[in-house]
Amino acid sequence: MSATKLNAFNILFLLLVATACLPGIGAISLRGNHRTSDKQVNPGKTQEADLTNDIQEALVDGSLCTFFEEDGETNPAIDVGLPDKAGEMLPDVSICICELENGKSYELELPSDSRSCKDLMDEGTLQTSVSKITLPKGTLIDPKLETLKLPKGQQLKVHNSKPIDFFHGRSLNYALSVGRKSFLVVKVVAKNNGQTSAVTESDAQLSDSVFGTNSDPLNLKTQFDKCSNGKFNVVPAEYGDQGDPNRIVNGVVTVEVDTDVTQGPRPLANAAIGKLQQMFNLGSQSPKGIMADFFLFALPPDTKVSTSNPTKLMNIAFSDGGGWKSYFRGDVVTHPSFQMHEVGHLLGLGHASESGKAYGDRTGMMGPSYRSDDGPKMCFNGAHMHALGWYESNGIVEINEPPTPGTNVDLVGFPKATGITLIKIVNPLFTTTTNAYKDIYVQFNWKKDYNNDTQESPNTITVVGCLRKTLSWSFLYAKMSSGNVYTQTDFFATGCSLEIKVNSLDATTGVAKATINAVGNACP
Repeated sequence: MSATKLNAFNILFLLLVATACLPGIGAISLRGNHRTSDKQVNPGKTQEADLTNDIQEALVDGSLCTFFEEDGETNPAIDVGLPDKAGEMLPDVSICICELENGKSYELELPSDSRSCKDLMDEGTLQTSVSKITLPKGTLIDPKLETLKLPKGQQLKVHNSKPIDFFHGRSLNYALSVGRKSFLVVKVVAKNNGQTSAVTESDAQLSDSVFGTNSDPLNLKTQFDKCSNGKFNVVPAEYGDQGDPNRIVNGVVTVEVDTDVTQGPRPLANAAIGKLQQMFNLGSQSPKGIMADFFLFALPPDTKVSTSNPTKLMNIAFSDGGGWKSYFRGDVVTHPSFQMHEVGHLLGLGHASESGKAYGDRTGMMGPSYRSDDGPKMCFNGAHMHALGWYESNGIVEINEPPTPGTNVDLVGFPKATGITLIKIVNPLFTTTTNAYKDIYVQFNWKKDYNNDTQESPNTITVVGCLRKTLSWSFLYAKMSSGNVYTQTDFFATGCSLEIKVNSLDATTGVAKATINAVGNACP
């Protein structure tokens, strides 16, 4: 009998080994050489799963999660009109996130024998909001540390079902950047040793600050409506049956959770999602698309980083790039620039940098944000406006070949209803494997109407480069007045450079005249 049991065990063992060695569709080995990137990305923790930790929960083998790149917001929250001294040395850091099918999300921890999350992002294997990961057996959730730990010696199965539109440089969530979209502000009340902590604003005040439901003149709804020329319609979510005491009206709901602020933003938000599932009988369904398209979590002002860093406050605000969740600490959820910036991340926009500073471009909302409930009135730079698909097709001049002789364009500031509002110059050297080559966008940063408070270089021609990545990261190259010339050497080819010249500009009429030329011996 003993021999019979041993043989059966051996047969079972051999079958398991053989199964594990079969390559799965889209299986990616976590082992390999590390790559480098010119973009700083947090590679994530590489601890082993601690099976003795009784707060960890084992996931079912084959569970799916969606990969997100958290923008790692270190925005300094400056005052309108003041120099961004605090932002000059800020790095641009991203964190790897996995969201389970129930809508709860966790920081992704790869084992120490794996390739890093950074490597997989750099090579395009992991793409924010696109990649679906089949989690291997032995994956653990640590809800207290908001982490998802993958075991050693496994292959990561990544499925990218939706290709990124690299050629057109459109936003990752282009389909979500037009049309009627519902938003839900979730005010999270955290219990702290018998005490509660939350933002001081009432539901009505939050609703007014985000949607203007009580005549707040400048908010997420009004500014997106104007910047998109009516193409992106923010509406407050409404959910629940008539007579339901939990019924949501005017886009705000308050939930109380048994989670301490020292646990950090994701445990608080995950607990809030669980509470919403209970309140509205959602079971284990994600509330996304059922209750609202986008969720803004208003977290207590004393929310900390995590239990591993229980004294440091969480970053002021951050989002899941291309996702549906933004997180705000304290009253910045009521400030329009924070609202616009974080929703910009949800729609697929990266940061707007200048001179090596991650938040250096202050011409639009993807640079630093501002502690003000009344401003500033501005939109996004030309590259980001194009990525969102808000320019009319007949309002864009797209240059795909070296313009010889030069192309003359009458460029209007985008608050004008008609005319050419953007010049896009496609980089012929672009590849998906390098960040060195960027398309160029030329825009007249007209200080007018809903762009009246642009914080940098008003009434100038701006030249912005933008990566065709899963998030639209932009780089402000030049701010030009009449008579100025900007040259980018070897843009079209070695020996054929791009030249942009401003012939004139008129801040009164909002019209500028520019010439785009290809110069050099190698130009056709």
